[in-house]
Amino acid sequence: MALSCLKGFCQVADFAGPVKVAILLLVSCFVGCGGGGSGPGVSGEAEHIGKVGQLIGDFKSDNSGNNPKNIDELKDWAIKNGKAEEKDFVSTRDKKPYVIEPMAMMRGGGPAGDFMAQKMPVVLHEVEGKNGKKYVVQGSATLGTEMEDKGLDYLTKKTRASK
Repeated sequence: MALSCLKGFCQVADFAGPVKVAILLLVSCFVGCGGGGSGPGVSGEAEHIGKVGQLIGDFKSDNSGNNPKNIDELKDWAIKNGKAEEKDFVSTRDKKPYVIEPMAMMRGGGPAGDFMAQKMPVVLHEVEGKNGKKYVVQGSATLGTEMEDKGLDYLTKKTRASK
C-alpha cells in the first residue's frame, strides 16, 4: 500500500517539472516583452528616426495615401500640424537632415510608375551615419535599424558609382 502511494506521487512529480518550466517560460516572455517601450539595447537615434517614420505614415493618411516628395515636404507638413519640430528631421549622429527615397521595387517609367511610387513605401535614412552604418526606416516603421551602405543600396537600387 505504501508503495502504490509513492508510485502515484512520482508520476505527479514527473509531471510537475515540465509544467513549472512552461510557466517560467511564459512568465519570462511577458516580463521581457511587456511595456511596449524600448529596451536598454535600443539607441536614441533608432527612436529618433522612428518618429519621422511614423510621421510618414501620418502624412500618407492625411494625403490620400501619397508619400511626401522629400524630407522638406514632410517637415513642413508636420510642423504646420504641430506633430514635430525642426530638430526632429535631423540625425542626432551625423547632424544632417534625413533623406526620403522610394524603395527600388517602386521605381518605374512613365506616369503609371510615378503614380504607383507615390503610394508605395519609402526608405528614410541618415546621410552619413556613423562607423559605416546608417539608421534606416522602411515604410512608416516606428523604430530605425542600423544598416551598411550595401543594404541601403539594395533597398534603393543604388550603386556607389551612380552617386
